[in-house]
Amino acid sequence: MTSSPSLSSAAWALCLPLTDAAQLSPLRLVDGLEVGVNSDDVWLRGRARSDSLDALLRALPAVHRYHWEKDHSLRPLGSRLASARFPVLSWQSLRTWLQVALPVSQFPAVKPPSAALRLVPSGEMQPANAALVPLATWVAWAQTAPELRLKPLRFATAVQNAGGRTHARGFFTRSNRKPNRFFHQEINSKS
Repeated sequence: MTSSPSLSSAAWALCLPLTDAAQLSPLRLVDGLEVGVNSDDVWLRGRARSDSLDALLRALPAVHRYHWEKDHSLRPLGSRLASARFPVLSWQSLRTWLQVALPVSQFPAVKPPSAALRLVPSGEMQPANAALVPLATWVAWAQTAPELRLKPLRFATAVQNAGGRTHARGFFTRSNRKPNRFFHQEINSKS
């Protein structure tokens, strides 16, 4: 349709192809809109008007636009005579008819190859970057160590029976080398 006249009449109606029904989504939460559907078309009608609603209605790919007259006849925009009537439809609110649905979940992503973690005593002089210690030793040391010494460390604990072990990673200086076994950590990707 070429440039349409203003939709200034209070009551209005429009018809668009059923294939374009998703275009109604910006109007879903507007109160007072009714929708009726037949095999090929979606009819939308309302009695209230506003500038913002008019802008949304003009954006729709409507095949026909009408003024909805008091006697329920339809007058095409730009015409002085009513020439149509609503088809026999079951009307319901647009909010009820156009439901929001979450997209179907997709298959999960492919799991990346796992990385093997090995703690090996270093044969070369390297700064220690990992420690493997009994849990009790780690707790005793960590409770007395200043926060400055603990901050660069990351640790994980495996509890077994009453004991357990702690794996700590980070930069160990001479002053924070209280734990008894130091290693250089190597991470190898499995192919």
